[in-house]
Amino acid sequence: MERTDEIGHWADEPIGSVAEDTYGRAAFAAAVGRKIGELEVGAASTVFGLLGAWGSGKSSVAAMVAESLPPDWIVQAFTPWVASDPVALQLEFVAALDKALGGERAEEQAARSRLQQFAAWAVPMLGVVPTVGSALGQTADRVIGKLTERAPWSAEFEAMSASLIKLRRPLLIVCDDIDRLDAHELLEFLKVVRLLGRFPNVHYLVAYDAETVEDLLESQGVRGRSASFMEKIVQHPFELPELDYATRFDHVSRVLNQQIARDALQLNEQQVERLGKLVDALSQGLTTPRQIARFREHLAAITGLLSREADFLDFAAVTYLRLNHREIYACLPNWAERLRAGLPNEEPRKVEQRTFEEWQALLAQQSGPRSTRGAWEAVVFLFPHLRVWYQHTDHPQAYSDPHYTERYHSLGVPTNDVSDQLVESAVFALALSEPGTKAESELAEIIDERHESIARLAIAKARQTRERVERAGDDMRSIVAFIAERMPSARSEDSNYLPSLSALYEWLGEEVVRAYGDGRLSIGQLTVLLGDERLRGLTLRLSNSLSAERPENPIQSLVDELARTYVAEIVAQDDKVGTIADLRDKLTVVERSSRPGLGAVFGDLTQKPDLLLQLATAMVLRGRWYNGSSTREELRFDGELWAKISVLPLSEELLADFPSTPRLDDLDRADTSDENIRTFAIAVLRHLNPVHGEHATTS
Repeated sequence: MERTDEIGHWADEPIGSVAEDTYGRAAFAAAVGRKIGELEVGAASTVFGLLGAWGSGKSSVAAMVAESLPPDWIVQAFTPWVASDPVALQLEFVAALDKALGGERAEEQAARSRLQQFAAWAVPMLGVVPTVGSALGQTADRVIGKLTERAPWSAEFEAMSASLIKLRRPLLIVCDDIDRLDAHELLEFLKVVRLLGRFPNVHYLVAYDAETVEDLLESQGVRGRSASFMEKIVQHPFELPELDYATRFDHVSRVLNQQIARDALQLNEQQVERLGKLVDALSQGLTTPRQIARFREHLAAITGLLSREADFLDFAAVTYLRLNHREIYACLPNWAERLRAGLPNEEPRKVEQRTFEEWQALLAQQSGPRSTRGAWEAVVFLFPHLRVWYQHTDHPQAYSDPHYTERYHSLGVPTNDVSDQLVESAVFALALSEPGTKAESELAEIIDERHESIARLAIAKARQTRERVERAGDDMRSIVAFIAERMPSARSEDSNYLPSLSALYEWLGEEVVRAYGDGRLSIGQLTVLLGDERLRGLTLRLSNSLSAERPENPIQSLVDELARTYVAEIVAQDDKVGTIADLRDKLTVVERSSRPGLGAVFGDLTQKPDLLLQLATAMVLRGRWYNGSSTREELRFDGELWAKISVLPLSEELLADFPSTPRLDDLDRADTSDENIRTFAIAVLRHLNPVHGEHATTS
């Protein structure tokens, strides 16, 4: 089965006793032992077979069989595959038999002496006995010439047999792993058992994989009758029973739970449910003790390479495929898109789907002669959409997520990826008021380098982490300041074109809403952290999502509080109003507030000509037009917003106080200078005044 030494090292060594059996094979071994033990003293040499696939536990069962024999039995191991040539193989057998006989009793000493005489006579002659499909060797004449000088084979054999019968103790020679031999060595071994060692009282327990042995024999010309050939050698073949599902389930479950404990993982309810599905899936394919042990050792050795950078359960499923279905494992990245699409159903899919039967055929084709047992179950675990009945919910760091697939194959975080642990450590450091840590600096560097795909991925991971671990005591100043430092000026031209900056704005918006919504940061604190310009731009972005159906929410409260501040500044014509562009943004914030209409807010503008002209100038926009080859700017007037501010009509006296201007149609709208913008605003006011003419389109 398997043996692990005191420090937990697994060396693929068989167990040595029934007490070590963990796979329920003791009863089977005892049954085989009883059958062997029924042989009477002096019985003709009999060969028993233990048949099973590689790794099925034949060596361990052989040890338990030997342990179950009556106490008068002598058990000796014979390892044929350590011999380097046919003569060495024969001598190895003689050495094994000699060791079995090596006692102090007179009959044991006599048997050993007789064995030496027999070996000296038989071994040289055995080398010229032809194997299947071969002729006598070139030395045959020399050996046959010496036969006349010695007693015949029967006399030597009878003398050796008589010596062994006098021992009154049967011998069992255990021959393990004969399927490790090559074809020629296998035939030499069978010749030794059949001719050299077929003595009464000497019996054999031969462990091998029947399919492998038959293939070896066929390669040596025993075609179509290899099974019959082995029947002449092995009189009592015992096929090892397969491990039952419950036993496999228990062992696989133990392997995974031990690794979970070793890595100090904590599984939530969804993961516990998935753990049960994984154990079931792997129990379909891990069918031998060796497979289970190899899986355990490999998982323990390499899990640390992706510690918390991948989903442990998905990693275990991928590890199983890597070890047991290498060809299928190698194809998974190429198949991933179709596997994510699931099996065909009534829902339309963009990706062509394969049926269950088509997938099975593809797995078999890719694996060739190797078994696909358990492969489909592992693939379905990684791609739950393949379960038509299963309501799939994506889990973090899933193998099926295209952002994570490469990690499972490279056993690390690729250069085009961002470490989840790095992001999590940085976010925790910021939330705990510990900026300046290595993780925080590395995250800042990733975002600041502006490699778009990597920067956006880092920001997305940071947002997901904050969503998962956000707490009331988090230091929102540190978090908001970190994001703001990654952003250029709100009016930077780059801010309109880099997706990573848009992602930063989205993250910043989430944090501001969190902090302002529960009172952790005030408008004043946000202004200090972000500056009025960026806070205003962020508020305008956030206000795009406002809905009349949800008037009470943190975003609306933020808009309303900023609007009150801006109205006071504008009415007072305070220097804080800033540029014309600043004024326009502030007016937009005020317009989106839940306060009464802007006309009522600012009062009768006919009594405030300077404010009226200032507001009208803020309504002038620089529109951009593209003709297929070039872009040009042209002034236009936001009549919709102006209609919410102004009170018409304006008196001739009021308009007369403004500087004279050309007619609106005569102005150069391509001139976007500050002076022409002011002139354009006055011309529009005169154009809109019914006293001076009909209304016209101004945008």
